[in-house]
Amino acid sequence: MTSEELYKHLSFVNSSRESRIKNAEMILNDIRLMPILIDVLFKVDDKVSCKAAWVLEFIIPYLDKFTANISKVHLDSAIRPVAKNLRIFS
Repeated sequence: MTSEELYKHLSFVNSSRESRIKNAEMILNDIRLMPILIDVLFKVDDKVSCKAAWVLEFIIPYLDKFTANISKVHLDSAIRPVAKNLRIFS
C-alpha cells in the first residue's frame, strides 16, 4: 500500500472501536505502513491526522511492551532485527 492509498484508506476510518481495531490490525499485519501512519498523524492541520491517532491508539500497547523489553535482547542474531524495528518507529 502506498502513502496515498493509506491516506485515502484512513479518511474512511470512523471513531467506532471496531473500525479502529480493524485498521490497527491492518497496520500490524504490514509494519511497513507504520511510518506512513505516523507521518499522517503529524499532519496536524489535516483532519485525517485524527483518524491516524485513533488507529495508533490500538497499536501503542504493543510498542510499550517492545520498548520496555528491548534492553533484554542480547543475542547477536536478535539485536540487528530489533535495531531495524527501532528505525521503523523513529
